[in-house]
Amino acid sequence: MIFGSLFLLIYFNDLPKITDNDAKVVLFADDTSITVNYLYSRCSSNNITKILSDIISWFKANFLSLNFNQMYYLEFRTENCIDTNLGIKNVNKTIANIPYTNFLCLVTDDTLTGDNHIDQLISSLNSACYPIAAVKAMLSRKDFRTLYLPYVHSVHML
Repeated sequence: MIFGSLFLLIYFNDLPKITDNDAKVVLFADDTSITVNYLYSRCSSNNITKILSDIISWFKANFLSLNFNQMYYLEFRTENCIDTNLGIKNVNKTIANIPYTNFLCLVTDDTLTGDNHIDQLISSLNSACYPIAAVKAMLSRKDFRTLYLPYVHSVHML
């Protein structure tokens, strides 16, 4: 499995070089994220569509395909900013604008408030409470601690 990941990274090595200065490609395992920094006044959906077109061309040239059903974008904005829809399209498929995403176990929302991450964390930790309470009386303090830390950490990472 290590060689598979290594070969994938070598294969994708030149992908970040195909975009212009406004876009940055981030590769992590088999996920590809593209960040575009802009002020709304100087960017349009045409700029982003051009970046997307360059990426699609690179994938086609390297005999790869993109899953457009799993493609979306997240536009960061302030809480008092009106919601904008850039209307990013590829051929006849509109790329969805989502309010939040999960990236490396961190739920990031479009206003960077962290509310969605806290809600997910509370839900995960609540689901861990019953099994922990059920075994607490049966274990010594040392054994309980040995069980508790990895279990809570693993539940948090889901």
